[in-house]
Amino acid sequence: MKTVAVITEFNPFHQGHEYFLREVRRLSNADNVIALMSGNIVQRGEPAVFDKFTRASFALYNGADLIIELPDAVSAGSAPDFAYGAVSITDKLNVVDELWFGSEHGSEILFDKVAEILTDEPEEFSDILRNELRNGSSFAKARSAALKAVLRSEEFKGDEINEFLSSPNNILGIEYCLALKKLGSNIKPRTITRKGCGYNETDLTKQFPSASAIRKRIYENLSLIRDCKNALDASFLDFVAEFKKYIPDNITNNFDISDLLKRSLFPDDFSLILRYKLLRETHESLCGYLDINEDLARRIKSNEHLFKSYTQFAMLLKTKNQTYSHISRALAHILFDIKKEDRQKAFGLRYARVLGFKKESSVMGLIKKSSDIMLAVKPSVQCREAYSNEVFSSNLYYSVLSLVTGEPYIHEFSREIVIL
Repeated sequence: MKTVAVITEFNPFHQGHEYFLREVRRLSNADNVIALMSGNIVQRGEPAVFDKFTRASFALYNGADLIIELPDAVSAGSAPDFAYGAVSITDKLNVVDELWFGSEHGSEILFDKVAEILTDEPEEFSDILRNELRNGSSFAKARSAALKAVLRSEEFKGDEINEFLSSPNNILGIEYCLALKKLGSNIKPRTITRKGCGYNETDLTKQFPSASAIRKRIYENLSLIRDCKNALDASFLDFVAEFKKYIPDNITNNFDISDLLKRSLFPDDFSLILRYKLLRETHESLCGYLDINEDLARRIKSNEHLFKSYTQFAMLLKTKNQTYSHISRALAHILFDIKKEDRQKAFGLRYARVLGFKKESSVMGLIKKSSDIMLAVKPSVQCREAYSNEVFSSNLYYSVLSLVTGEPYIHEFSREIVIL
């Protein structure tokens, strides 16, 4: 029996994701597809636009058999941390044969070669990396320059290398392959060429618009969505009809899309809570959070009087060598109380938190027989302790959701996992 895994955010789940899951099952001929998915915080350092149980439902309706939640320190981590933490959990399940990911490149050869270089770090690579860092380049830029030099010397074409190392999904794919090598895993990496819009493209007219484009479109209509008191309002219904074009039929047929849109959240919904947290922090305490160094802590404290909103403050703090995404992740770590020590704790978790599964699938039974880690379906005492960060962040997320929508607040432990 063949089992494959994908590492995802589904933020939000759209037609491109449906295509991806369908192609993974077809090309791999897999019996089971496991999705390791970010919870209520995503890798861009933002709260997810729809909550984790909603997104888990969408994935189960559209091709996944089991949804496992990534720990917050992984899901809101840098690309290397996100990849290593997710691959580590995947490997510990002891049932996964292949790890599939979407990429702009679409072939495993170059991914394997780059991962090999990063694992062994030949002398030429190390020398160029050191020189680039000495000259003030960020680590990401320095590593890219060193990789380009080594790959060119091995007769890969320059244009192909430049394109390969500048594409977001390729970069994440490299990290997956590197993590597999570091872990000595027997899982085979497999990739599918991404179709439709690129990761950051905002064009909604192409096949498979990106999640970024769809989020942007929801945000542009947020006032209409939240202020509409009449579900039959023509403008609101027009937008609901537009949104349905971007998502699979299985979602439109099984969910109230009007209600779904009203339950969307964005970073600025958390602005007041973040402002409160920043007022309570000192320079020293800020340095205890994941991805915050002395320089960033100083900039946060010296500019906190200029705070207006989550996104405005992230834009204010970004620099040449610290991108908006890096700053946003750092602010998310402050907001959701993710400390430096939580990174290693997440890498060593002995539990895999289940968000949902299909009853007809055999994958749960396979994992229980073979896994090095325990599947946590109900919040046992051990699971509560291991997932204390996720319990806090989810309760904070659902508190804000309750304020925005007026729906009753439900504690994390009272929420039912999704079973189809």
